[in-house]
Amino acid sequence: DDNIIQKNLAASYIQAGDFTRAHKMIKKLERYYPDSAVVNSAWGQYYLAAGQPQEALHYYQRLLGKSFFTNYSMSLCYSKLGNLDKAIGFAQTSFNLNQLYLPNIIQLATLYQETNQTEQAKKYFILARELDPKNSQF
Repeated sequence: DDNIIQKNLAASYIQAGDFTRAHKMIKKLERYYPDSAVVNSAWGQYYLAAGQPQEALHYYQRLLGKSFFTNYSMSLCYSKLGNLDKAIGFAQTSFNLNQLYLPNIIQLATLYQETNQTEQAKKYFILARELDPKNSQF
């Protein structure tokens, strides 16, 4: 599907730090698929990577309840904004929807550690290690 190819290309530009090309690609995508989940997700990724988590939230909130990844992304935004309680809530919702997504499990462990909830942090670090035993991050 053309819109997924364009979104993936925009994501590649974002990952490479080429925000000018990413912006152009998302604008092009938006012309053909206005206010679609694909466009909202792409804008959310764009603004989060560009260091604008508040703007990213604007787009991610349109997708709430639809995917574990959106909840994970909302958690990242709130974490960057310093609202760790909300970040934990969204990360927990993401975990409830997908208990194998390692970046979210690490996010949960880190958030619990940052809020001095040691037992919860330990639980998620152990789970992360079980899912990826070769990762030295844990």
